[in-house]
Amino acid sequence: MGARCALLTISPKNVMERMMSRNPEEWVGKTELEINDACKLLIDQQQEYRRQAEKSIIPTIEVNTDGQNWEDYAKQILLFN
Repeated sequence: MGARCALLTISPKNVMERMMSRNPEEWVGKTELEINDACKLLIDQQQEYRRQAEKSIIPTIEVNTDGQNWEDYAKQILLFN
């Protein structure tokens, strides 16, 4: 069928900044513990997605999006065989 999967990820060191930049209003009034818990959850979820991709027969490309170079990432994904 030609299916492909693209897993977009963020490096753990950049998770907090990226999460908080998406919807800043969501983080107003959150405690440091709540923010840290959300970061840990995202990191854990990414790792689980990697595990599931390894188990899958569908070819998967992991693209780290730390640089936020969206056009480059789109090209990587389109050229992924």
